[in-house]
Amino acid sequence: MANPVACRRRARQCKLIARAVRSGEVRQALLDIAKAWTKLALEVDASEASEPQAPIDFLGVFRRTQFLKNG
Repeated sequence: MANPVACRRRARQCKLIARAVRSGEVRQALLDIAKAWTKLALEVDASEASEPQAPIDFLGVFRRTQFLKNG
């Protein structure tokens, strides 16, 4: 699944580059890409909020760790 923080970072990068570009066509394309990254971040946030989060069984993870089994 996508990382919403990384998506927002990419959106910011596109906006920064768009400010520096002279071509209106390229600028608009970059702004459209930034909107798409922002939309993806919002969708991931909504998806994560609607999914029930199961607690992590840390003890079970340690018990299954090969290093601990070999003593």
